[in-house]
Amino acid sequence: MSTINAQNFGDGTDSVPASAVIQGTAKAWVNFNGTGTVSIRESYNVGSITDNGSGEYTVNFTTAMPDVNYAVQTGIGNETTHICGLFRDDGPNQIAPTVSSFSIFTFTRVSSSGRDAPYVNAAVFR
Repeated sequence: MSTINAQNFGDGTDSVPASAVIQGTAKAWVNFNGTGTVSIRESYNVGSITDNGSGEYTVNFTTAMPDVNYAVQTGIGNETTHICGLFRDDGPNQIAPTVSSFSIFTFTRVSSSGRDAPYVNAAVFR
């Protein structure tokens, strides 16, 4: 494998530091079906999804993050009754992020009870 070392990337008009490209790129992302048997549609650096119950999922990285100081952006497609959250914080169900995984909780707007979602997406930046 070869390594390219560059200070900047440019197109002849604009230029950006190489560090902006490296640090601004998603380190992992996933699009999955959270209903029935959970299945990944497409992903990068996500090896599996664990179904922990109604609306509760754990996203497992293929290659671990160097620490837990990463940011996760989540979303749900085609659902008007769902809200998506991260790292549940309600009493005994607290799930903090780790270097190898993070949790997503999808729930209804009305009751805040867990509900499986057909289109769940997440992107991780570090």
